Amino acid sequence: APGPPEEKTMGTQDWQKIQVYLRPRPTPVPSKKVKFHFEDKVLEFDLTQGAPVQEDGPHNTRTGYRFKFDEIFDPSIQQDELFERVGRKIVNSVLDGYNATLFAYGQTGSGKTYTILGDVTKYKTCKGIIPRTLEAIYKEIKQRTSHIFQINLSYMEIYNEICLDLLSKSKTNRVDDKESFEESRVHILENEDGIIEIPDLSVCRADNINDALTLLFLGEHNRFFADNAINAQSSRSHCVFTIEVEARRGDSDIVRKSKLRIVDLAGSERVSKTNADGKGLMEAKYINKSLHFLEQVIVSLNEYAQGRRSHVSFRNSNITRILRDSLGGNCRTAMVAN
Repeated sequence: APGPPEEKTMGTQDWQKIQVYLRPRPTPVPSKKVKFHFEDKVLEFDLTQGAPVQEDGPHNTRTGYRFKFDEIFDPSIQQDELFERVGRKIVNSVLDGYNATLFAYGQTGSGKTYTILGDVTKYKTCKGIIPRTLEAIYKEIKQRTSHIFQINLSYMEIYNEICLDLLSKSKTNRVDDKESFEESRVHILENEDGIIEIPDLSVCRADNINDALTLLFLGEHNRFFADNAINAQSSRSHCVFTIEVEARRGDSDIVRKSKLRIVDLAGSERVSKTNADGKGLMEAKYINKSLHFLEQVIVSLNEYAQGRRSHVSFRNSNITRILRDSLGGNCRTAMVAN
């Protein structure tokens, strides 16, 4: 896939495919098998490094893999620069009336939650994409004086294919608190026009950045986390933070609506590495299965855009059902692979 154009603002034609960015996690001892070609935007795995030399017999084993990205960031990239290069253009698109999705994908412990939310202990310098997106939106709408804006927020978690309202008035979303768990549970419905609705999900108006951040941190407090052999603080669910933007001109009754969904996907897991068993094993199965269906949808959308497919199935998992109106078509979609 060709890389993105050099200009900062991307035109409609540049969004016909999902923009995919790679953010490597810094490591003290880089693997010799992994090579980054930043100018060519290519990641290469050299499987011959460290492998025994085969002197005779057929040489038909694969020697490596090459993956093309829209951009590969240096491992030392700071949070503010990452937002400017990935999130800024999506914010502008949403305020212009387009639906959009931005999600982080990667193995558990690879830094997805840090990319999306940041480090709360170093909030000023290490805040992630969601806080920076909120700050950019409120700053931008102050400058767009020709329109009156209203911002509504919702925060949902998908745990073992069960949808939970992270902004619910119940105390927590812990599994061992059955009453609170059921109070937080929401249901995905599809109306007669094929539009996805979640009628019991809390949608909260946020008139300023302080209101928005309060809701974000409330939702974060209610998320599922657990430890495993790879990550001491592993998210056990997919989380979808939705920013709904309503805009109308001061002299008009016509309201333009758009939404941005920012998704912190649970990490893909190999059970042999995480040593998961019992409840952890069940969680891993649901996580990997839903990620598989999301991959199928993304591949199908690409084939649909090329005229090689006439139908895309969003109904196999709740994460794909929720993202149905924010993927494909003229929606703006970007993925940060960690």
